Amino acid sequence: MKEIFNAKGSLLQLVTWLKRQGAELDDPNIKESHKGKTLSQHVEECWSLAKMVLEKLGLDRKELKQICFSLCVAHDLGKLSPKWQVKTGGRHSTLSSELLRLARDKGELEKLLPLSKEYEPLLIFATLKHHSSLFPNSSNIFELKLDRELSKLLTNNIRLSIDLADVVGVFKLADIVSASNYPLDLVLSQFEWSDNLEGKIVSEVRRRAEQRRGFDYERFKLQSSIASSSGKYLMVVAPTGWGKTALALLRAKETKPNKVFYILPTITAIKEFEQQLQEIFGQDYVGEYFFFADVEYLVRREASANELVYPLDFYRLFVPKVVITTIDQLLLTTLQIGKYHLRRFNLRRSLLILDEFHLLTPEMVGALKAIFEILSDIYDYQVLLMTATPSSIYVDSLKDVLGGIKFITLKHEYERLRRHKVELQNKSLLDFLQERIDNFKGKRILVITNTVERAVKAYDILRGKLGSDVRLIHGRFAYNDRARKEDEAREARILISTQVAEVSLDISYDILITELAPIPSLIQRFGRVNRYGNKTENTNVYICSKLDSHKPYTDLEMLATNETLEKLLEGLQKRGESIYLDVLDDYYRRLLEKQDYVDKVYEQVRKQLENSMYFYSFYSSEPEEFLKSFGREPSYLAVPYPYLDKVRNLKELWDKEAKNYAARRRLMAEMKGYFISVPYFIRDGYLDEDLLLYVVGVKEYAYDPERGLVRRDSTR
Repeated sequence: MKEIFNAKGSLLQLVTWLKRQGAELDDPNIKESHKGKTLSQHVEECWSLAKMVLEKLGLDRKELKQICFSLCVAHDLGKLSPKWQVKTGGRHSTLSSELLRLARDKGELEKLLPLSKEYEPLLIFATLKHHSSLFPNSSNIFELKLDRELSKLLTNNIRLSIDLADVVGVFKLADIVSASNYPLDLVLSQFEWSDNLEGKIVSEVRRRAEQRRGFDYERFKLQSSIASSSGKYLMVVAPTGWGKTALALLRAKETKPNKVFYILPTITAIKEFEQQLQEIFGQDYVGEYFFFADVEYLVRREASANELVYPLDFYRLFVPKVVITTIDQLLLTTLQIGKYHLRRFNLRRSLLILDEFHLLTPEMVGALKAIFEILSDIYDYQVLLMTATPSSIYVDSLKDVLGGIKFITLKHEYERLRRHKVELQNKSLLDFLQERIDNFKGKRILVITNTVERAVKAYDILRGKLGSDVRLIHGRFAYNDRARKEDEAREARILISTQVAEVSLDISYDILITELAPIPSLIQRFGRVNRYGNKTENTNVYICSKLDSHKPYTDLEMLATNETLEKLLEGLQKRGESIYLDVLDDYYRRLLEKQDYVDKVYEQVRKQLENSMYFYSFYSSEPEEFLKSFGREPSYLAVPYPYLDKVRNLKELWDKEAKNYAARRRLMAEMKGYFISVPYFIRDGYLDEDLLLYVVGVKEYAYDPERGLVRRDSTR
């Protein structure tokens, strides 16, 4: 006989028993737990959504449903205290857990809720922690006792530990959805695949192809054939501009996953890609999430009164069917850093698309290797890895844990392309611009330097020669300024950039002028030129080899480049772009020490997951600090000095809204628009004691909206 769960009835039964024990509690049918909603209504809504999500994810075993149901019923018991009111708010999780502890101590909890005794410590712990991370407080005796009891349940049972953590995540999603009054049907529909999506995907693939190069039916057939490949794991190597985005969409059409996670290497790429996907899946079903995502949604809300833009939690919790995000967010989620455990369950039965995965650091690949090894079978997700410049080190590392992965290298596509004719210049890029820029009048030109300082100097040179047609973009702008710069870059006749242009710009230029860089970076830079053509008769790429420093690259990377560059340039003339594959293999063989980084982090992550029993959150005071261990260039958030007064004024308003969560989130998003990510090697400025942020652009560096944060000796 099918078990019936009655959330409202169980809540009333539990409250009635607690009152008999002397607990002073209000009536859950009258007392509001959230504005305009009684606690009884809230728990019913929580369970109504949670039970359906559990089924969609394959988490519908009896004991898992019982745990989730009990959490939905009991998590807000503390709000029934007469001292707690909606208007004033306040902590309630501790009281909720104490009331459950009372029922357990008297041996009544298993009678009041449909829950086996062995899971009672989990219910109490998850209730206590439902507004924080799943991490026991080492100074709290009660929490340490619960930890010991949970350890007996979780030890040597990886699948159960992961399932239980995800059940807590599903419950919390339902809690937030009900509290925020999101439409329950809309949230549930994010896990479904509508019938009309297949036709929309095909139409969008055709439309994009026609816009760029004209629809190529043979290419479309090849993309469709690859997309329908058997097996869960697929790695595709294809030239830049070939249509890997189309392949990814067609793969989603074939596999019909619960959700699609598109992992992109840069924020710029995320912003452009979201608009395209919304045309297919619908505005309500696509969301982006990265550190500055709240700034984007604030701008969007202000831009259109008619556009439905959900509160940030809708995107932060990975609610949309299609989530466009960064590798940082994927790692924070899968490793359960802090409160990121709340959304990991969304990866179940999903399609993970990692575009340009060669851009990951070796440390990130090591972490992914551990994650794939542990979660792949349990989560039953599919993985699509795509790149134009494959790393043999990364390929070998991941194939070990993605059993049965299918490798497809489109060598014939490389062979037919001769889009780039390269000329090596034994001079600095700045000297080359001074001498030769007038030769390229009427051309659309991309200039890429290896450092911000040289990008700014190049910008000043060309701005002086060519005027307002020149635009500049790099990574050292405040967020609002960078967003404006990205918009300008799309229409720029002449763009000066750093590495941010290597993969983030779906724009084709006539001429590339670049500094010498590692072979994979050069190939990616070449891919911004003659992007949708097949060949060229004229030189369209100029590499300036004279550098005053190898930074930000290592000596080993540049040594490997110098040893393989001649083979690359000669091969391009004789064999076309198929030479890329051979040269990349030679290049990466010279960097075998990177394999050591992969293996080291793989072992570290495996050990950390084992220590957390695959259930608890990893503790980290700041997620950004944690990510440093994955090879990210160390950086810190700061406020450029010209924006200090604006941020201080917003902070004053933020302080006044202490009890208005929505207003605080809006004000924080507005403040973040003025923040800048600054590499650690720039130690310029001072700590603002009120903002608890560094202020930069004070001493050796200066900030202006057009040129970013640069050394004062780089100024005009």
